[in-house]
Amino acid sequence: MQFGNLGLHSANVYHVSREPKRLARLVGNSLLVSLGAGFAAALVMGLASWSGASWVPVRGGLLILALAAIPFGLAVLFFQHLLLGLQKVRDYNRSEIAQKVLAVAVLGTLIAVGRVTPLTVYAANALPFILILPWIWRKLSANGPLQAAPDGGLLREDLDYGFKAYLASLFSFLVLKVDLFLVPRYLGASGVGNYSVAVTLVDTLYQLPIVVGMILFPKLSALKDEGAKWTRARRAAWGLAGIMGLVCWVAYAAAPAAIPFVYGEAFGGAVPAFQVLLPALFLLSINTVFMNFFASIGMPPVTVWSPFLAAAANIALNLVWIPRWGLVGASWASVAAYGMMFLSSLAYLAYRRRKPLES
Repeated sequence: MQFGNLGLHSANVYHVSREPKRLARLVGNSLLVSLGAGFAAALVMGLASWSGASWVPVRGGLLILALAAIPFGLAVLFFQHLLLGLQKVRDYNRSEIAQKVLAVAVLGTLIAVGRVTPLTVYAANALPFILILPWIWRKLSANGPLQAAPDGGLLREDLDYGFKAYLASLFSFLVLKVDLFLVPRYLGASGVGNYSVAVTLVDTLYQLPIVVGMILFPKLSALKDEGAKWTRARRAAWGLAGIMGLVCWVAYAAAPAAIPFVYGEAFGGAVPAFQVLLPALFLLSINTVFMNFFASIGMPPVTVWSPFLAAAANIALNLVWIPRWGLVGASWASVAAYGMMFLSSLAYLAYRRRKPLES
């Protein structure tokens, strides 16, 4: 689902926000990609499993169930983002909550009847994808009749926009997570454990900027005037800067006592790494607003090359700084990478003021 979505969920938000009358055709395209990607994944993984490939970690019923869940999961992802594009945030939240409640209810039932196995637990998490789809379809159909037939011309637009969003997300993911793959090479299991705690806490604090971006993106995309988009984005950036500045300050002060208390004294090594990561979190939070603004004007090249360069810099710096400074070196590499992305966004914004781009 992560690698097979082709960025179509972002394209759905962008296009339906700008032109709600496209909803029916976007639904058809979403169904086509869901089924196509699901079939492609099933074919590749099925052949790999049949050939005995060592990189396929599961076999039998669990593999079949995992592959069968992919089309439903993709469809839910695409349809939920259509809800966001229509600015039906409450319905989006209800669909998310319903999935979690259903999963917990099914899992609780399995525990009660003593039928807990890897297969049944996976089914408990996959079943809500199937059960929630008719409800989301009904919410979308409230805006007019839907169609299952795809629109080739619109699909090309979706894929063009979506692929840029896909690359931007992929490189941003590498910026966020690549150090977790490099730390064990130099610091072993203990280093991974401490750094994982630091990164997990940063990820938790980053949820607020993510939510702000999810709500802001369709609102910006729906605006026709770029000046109005930037005015709203700038206000959101300043507001988020104030909130995240306070959050980072409190987290920095509380970390020496809170992390050993929650995770145990063995994870005290996570404290300095977490504290150094807080400036990176602050810069990333503000840049999230900038990136959503860029996405609302058509995904200009900065949305791709900025995280690409940051990911490359993060890898290079980690290879030098982790052996020299340990976990703190990995954290400083992240600060430098996020700083590059932030400065790249500021430079592009300055460029746009001199030469506005068409959305």
